[in-house]
Amino acid sequence: DFAADSFKGAIEAQGGIDKLTGSITRLGDKSPISIEKAFDLAEQFKNLVGGSDDVVLAMQDVILRFDKISEDTFPRVIEQSADLAVALKTDPTKAAEILGKVLQDLGTDGVGSIGKLKAAGVALTEQQEKQILSLVEAGKVTEAQNVLLDALAETTSGKAATNAGTLAGQWDIFKETIADAGEGVAMKLLPPLTELADRVLPILVPIVTGVA
Repeated sequence: DFAADSFKGAIEAQGGIDKLTGSITRLGDKSPISIEKAFDLAEQFKNLVGGSDDVVLAMQDVILRFDKISEDTFPRVIEQSADLAVALKTDPTKAAEILGKVLQDLGTDGVGSIGKLKAAGVALTEQQEKQILSLVEAGKVTEAQNVLLDALAETTSGKAATNAGTLAGQWDIFKETIADAGEGVAMKLLPPLTELADRVLPILVPIVTGVA
């Protein structure tokens, strides 16, 4: 069962990596991250999402949809999305989509998009709202995003880390670590198995078809 799960996990992980690589390649010079940086960020933040680097890679693929999120802001969005996921009781990828959309929309409707975060209990002061609006009007969208992320941090910061520190959180990380170990071994075996399949299947399929 462990071997079967490892191969299944490896195939799914490779699919996620291929998807993210495709997104980065498609964006070209406009991509705020490289695939190497994506792996580094996945390693850095994986314990905030149950120990799964695959989840962090999927979060990054979602964040890449929003071209207003800069290289400097990118890591903060991952971290705050993990906290937001705990606050909203949703999965981290969905939280990344919600936060990414809000940050993207700051450039078009200013503080209007912030209402989407109120479900998480994010309360901006009147001064912060005025500051964000002023920055957006001045074309300083990245600075406006950082003000919003600061406000979000005051409300939800540390929730993912606190969750990871519980017994249940530690157990999830442990299980994911074991799964990743098997997945890593299976990853190494996928290329030769693929090559073997490419050679064997063309011979076997006609035989099976003929017998049928």
